[in-house]
Amino acid sequence: MSRPLYRRALAVALSLSALPAAASAVEASAVDAPAAATRNAAMTFEVSAGARASAERTSSFAADNDGSATSTDPEIGSRITLSLRADTHDSLSGMRAEVVATVDSQGIWSGAPTLAGDRRPGDVSGTAMLTEAWAGLSLGGADEANHKVGIRFGLQRSQWGLGLLANDGRAYLESDARSWFALPWVGDRVLRAQVWARPLAGTSSPLRGLILTAAVDRVASDDVLSPIADPGFLAVHDTEVAWQGIFAARMMLSKTDSAGVYYVYRDQKQEGGGDIRVHAIDGTFDIGVAQSDAMSLRLSGEAVGLFGKTTLAPTPEFPEHDIGQFAAVVRAHLVMGKLSGLFDIGYFSGDATADDASVNNFKADPNFQQGILLFRRIVGWQTARMRGTASDPDVVGYPNQDLDRLSTGGSLSSALTFFPRVGGNLGPVEVYGGLLLALAPQPIQDPFHTRTIGGGGARNAYAQSPDGMLLGTEIDGGVRARFGIGGGMLLLAGVEYGVALPGGALAGMEAASGGSATVHGGRVMLTLTGAPNKGGK
Repeated sequence: MSRPLYRRALAVALSLSALPAAASAVEASAVDAPAAATRNAAMTFEVSAGARASAERTSSFAADNDGSATSTDPEIGSRITLSLRADTHDSLSGMRAEVVATVDSQGIWSGAPTLAGDRRPGDVSGTAMLTEAWAGLSLGGADEANHKVGIRFGLQRSQWGLGLLANDGRAYLESDARSWFALPWVGDRVLRAQVWARPLAGTSSPLRGLILTAAVDRVASDDVLSPIADPGFLAVHDTEVAWQGIFAARMMLSKTDSAGVYYVYRDQKQEGGGDIRVHAIDGTFDIGVAQSDAMSLRLSGEAVGLFGKTTLAPTPEFPEHDIGQFAAVVRAHLVMGKLSGLFDIGYFSGDATADDASVNNFKADPNFQQGILLFRRIVGWQTARMRGTASDPDVVGYPNQDLDRLSTGGSLSSALTFFPRVGGNLGPVEVYGGLLLALAPQPIQDPFHTRTIGGGGARNAYAQSPDGMLLGTEIDGGVRARFGIGGGMLLLAGVEYGVALPGGALAGMEAASGGSATVHGGRVMLTLTGAPNKGGK
């Protein structure tokens, strides 16, 4: 089999979707400060911390057509966040200064993956890293709530909307329904020079909540860059360099409601050749549509389009490929007394063919999660193993470039998803459950089997043609208890369990697994948090 054949298959699977780690991170940006200002004239010094210990175990299943079985060893990991903040508030006349430094330590210390692969499920390096180190200054009046312009410079987290693209992984510190069935790790970080403005702040204009942001970033870490083999304390890529320019506009409709859009242009170059030049447009909203003593209903959503070109994975026919990817998620969050419900509908574009000049498969940031098993484990392992066949020296003669980008890394990709979940509080104990239904409008194609067995017709990781669009269903349940331990700190102790039943899109998994394709998995978590929730952001 010729090398160009695999290079073209690579281009179809190429992940570009986590791209805007540099997108103006309004949730973690200077623009938040005036919108929710602390009306305290005194200078403050704050120390905040959060920690999580987890143990996760998944039943064994075949990750490829050869029957390579995943491990059942429990994955025991931890994450610790320590943040220091100094803030002058209104103590400086007409000016506010901030300095923030945050360190995260994380890793899976026991039960790391045993099968070879790329961006493998559970492959989290044990390391301590600097995730924030920035200084900011704002100006514009005696009351910081009316400051109209500000700057920030330094290492910053990146989060936008629901986190489809820019996701900092800080959701593990949240304690409401949005953290059900999620196990995020350290996310997107950028070295950023940023300026923001609130031109109509302090006026009676209906646009007084408008926030404009512009920035230039050197990406430190995100899910488009190839993984750093041995991340250091700062962990800034030096073999794959990405620069981004961004502009964002966000309208604060009230203290809790907002809508916004950003644009980002990214130029990423790989050592030894190959680049990505891509434009992204990302819109998001978070609005309360009903509020009473008996119930509240919020609607939020995010829609993303990526357009551009890449020379990664070239072929003689297509030395450059067009990028065209799309994703959208709409979420309803209902609270009725002690009952809570969330309902997500999501679409993540796939690639219909391996024989054209476009790359269309969207990959969400892996910290944006739905369910415990189907995407994070099953599809994650199938795509992690693709390089093993696509670079088999007995077939291709020599390895092909960029094969590591075949893996989804556990991200949602090439799918239409429905994910309702509901829960209730029984005193300090919360019980909740969810049902994930996933369809594959475009088949998840294994490049080796598609080209060698399928003759161009889609074949999955088990060398089978998809038998329908059903990617799979998953039933999840959980219970957790909350304990206030003083000092504003909260301790959450929880257990979550899931059962995934792969569908016809993954035909052949049952035979490769020795008779059953059903996958079981569960985890226990102990989380310490003092971070306030963000009210639906």
